[in-house]
Amino acid sequence: MNIKDAIMNALAPLVKLVVKETLKAGLKQLFANDPQAAKTVVASLYPVMDVPVENATLKTETDMDDAVVDGVKEALEDSAKDWGIELPNLDDD
Repeated sequence: MNIKDAIMNALAPLVKLVVKETLKAGLKQLFANDPQAAKTVVASLYPVMDVPVENATLKTETDMDDAVVDGVKEALEDSAKDWGIELPNLDDD
């Protein structure tokens, strides 16, 4: 692994947190304005992130893309929990 990849891997947890909190804030604002639209976004985006996008990150060399996908998934999962949306468990993770 080169120095660039090492730095990216070291920053990945911070990126995950920023992605998660930023998306949660945006979804919360959307929910305040249009709850049904927010629920639709969460329910529609989660299956795409859970399997095809998450699986695509397995083929990369750094943790950065994994961190972004994990941050998005966690934001969607947290929002779904807060709003009573049941998300599908497509890959048992």
